[in-house]
Amino acid sequence: MTPELWLVPLWASAEQQARLATMLEPHERERLERFVFPWLRIRYAVAHAALRTVAGRCLGVPPASLRWAAGPNGKPWLPGSGLELNMSHAGDWGLIAVGHRHVVGVDIEAIAPNRASPDMIRAVTSTAERAAFAALPEREHAVAFFRLWVRKEAVIKALGTGLSRRLDSIDVPLAADAPPDGVVLRPSDADARARHGDPSTSPDLRWWLWDVPAPLGHLAAIVVGQPADEPERPPGPLGWLGLEDLDPGP
Repeated sequence: MTPELWLVPLWASAEQQARLATMLEPHERERLERFVFPWLRIRYAVAHAALRTVAGRCLGVPPASLRWAAGPNGKPWLPGSGLELNMSHAGDWGLIAVGHRHVVGVDIEAIAPNRASPDMIRAVTSTAERAAFAALPEREHAVAFFRLWVRKEAVIKALGTGLSRRLDSIDVPLAADAPPDGVVLRPSDADARARHGDPSTSPDLRWWLWDVPAPLGHLAAIVVGQPADEPERPPGPLGWLGLEDLDPGP
């Protein structure tokens, strides 16, 4: 099956938030209550209820019955499900990816030109990526930076290493129309994953990257890791998951 993608608006009333919180596990509800600002509690409740809704649909079980476990480096997963789930959010928007026995990573970001400073660009780019930036007119740097950032962050989330992996050890293409096979990992992805304690992952994965349609002023990307002998599996159409779809049941 091809990977699935879902866009989720992360807004709700306080009453809706309280109802959605009943879908969550106790440790998730504890974290929810630690947020100081109400809008952060709302975003958390909607995002995690949406993740459970998507997983529950895939498995044919009630969303509230799901029990997450922490994988290597703390990346959540559903033991025995065959699903790979990943979620990202930026402000009022969430993006969920589902891989069916394929590794996935996803990221969404709001374009903020003031964050694309020369120092920030140097901090997150590899030598090859800095050369690509140097070839661009300066007026294009902000969008190019966030295109690179969501692509690179999606790779990191697929690997499950967090920022323990050096950003300059990952190359992603900068062009908007780049082919999906442009991800380069140094050292090899197998070495990196083994070093970070993920023995369950096949050492011969190939990494594919696609941009994802995103709301105005945002950019998003998905990375899929699959056996090297398989043809590429681009994600299916972007789905929409609204509040009316997040039903915790009676």
